[in-house]
Amino acid sequence: MEQKALELIAGKLESALKGSHTLRWAETEEDGRYALLTGQNAAYGVFYDAEGKRFALKICPLAEGEPDGSWSNLSVWLFDPDSDSERDVESIANDFLETVSGPVRTIQKTKKRPKKDDENNVDPVFFINRMVTLFPELKEDLAEHKFYHPDVLPVYFVREKIAPKILETWNGPGGMASKLSDKVFELINECYKNGDLDTKGLITQVILNSVTEPELQARAEEKVGEDLRKIWVAGRKFRDNPAKPEKPKVPGGWMSRFTADTLLNKK
Repeated sequence: MEQKALELIAGKLESALKGSHTLRWAETEEDGRYALLTGQNAAYGVFYDAEGKRFALKICPLAEGEPDGSWSNLSVWLFDPDSDSERDVESIANDFLETVSGPVRTIQKTKKRPKKDDENNVDPVFFINRMVTLFPELKEDLAEHKFYHPDVLPVYFVREKIAPKILETWNGPGGMASKLSDKVFELINECYKNGDLDTKGLITQVILNSVTEPELQARAEEKVGEDLRKIWVAGRKFRDNPAKPEKPKVPGGWMSRFTADTLLNKK
């Protein structure tokens, strides 16, 4: 399934870039088989990571007509061949098409990051794109948001659009036992595990903290991963019981304490 999906995505990119890029297939021990679309100054690569279960569109400068190995991610999408469908493949292909059809990109050579840093490559935009595939009705909202905000505002969009949809699903027919709810939890757990700090914050502080009903919280806790559950439960203590501001320390003596208390009571 993943190879068929890879060929479909690469074929769509080849059609879109026809005349400027040439498609050929390459293979390495680390990346396996991948699609290489070579242009005049740079190359696009479409990779599938079987272990991480994700497709990646990457770009790389050329050295003597060949990619120099310093690939940079342009877009990354989760894809599980056991549960995802051709519709998901179409969504990935369309996103990659939109990415390569944008303004011409300037490629700058940078030092390759250590592999450890590359593991946490799920960012807020990636997370939002994946959520929109679960809730296709949000595509127009995202398109409108991008029209007014070329740089997506993740907190705003997740809080105003995605979180309400998730709560509606969890409270709707089938509740947390529905297939859509299962996919939402699967995506939340995967993106929290592989996400950067901003993505983890969106999941805990925006989505999960919007769940205020004790019964719904208890059921959601059973669905999220252990690490995420610990962070969420700990964070709720601060949300429900915000720390009181500390009183300023003043020199000793009854007059000083009287003056300080008087000023504080006036606020």
